[in-house]
Amino acid sequence: GLAIGAGAVALSGDDTEDAGVPVADAVLDPLEGSGASGRAAVVERPDGTLVLRVELAAEAPREGYLEAWLLDESVSGLIPLGVVRAGTEEFELPAGVDIGEYPVVDVSVEQLDGDPTHSGVSVARGQLDT
Repeated sequence: GLAIGAGAVALSGDDTEDAGVPVADAVLDPLEGSGASGRAAVVERPDGTLVLRVELAAEAPREGYLEAWLLDESVSGLIPLGVVRAGTEEFELPAGVDIGEYPVVDVSVEQLDGDPTHSGVSVARGQLDT
């Protein structure tokens, strides 16, 4: 039994190294009276990839879904990251993304309408502190 337990611990390993090195973080403030809030952090994994970790406290929209984005400061350049739900989600950032150029983390309500562009309805937003 002891050997099996030790093997399980060895296989699970220590996730501290895999968690990555913190690069930037942000507080996500509610917008439009949504009540949504949270935190976002960019970490660099040992292999050099950047990951955005979003911790979100938000109710699911009555229609549609929530999506995470990176925006430039003028809100004219947008990078969609994917569906986000209450709790913690991780998004691997596309190679070459400069978070200095896209420092704003945004969470929006999107409709299932086949339109991949931002709806213009954001519920939480924050600026990464690099």
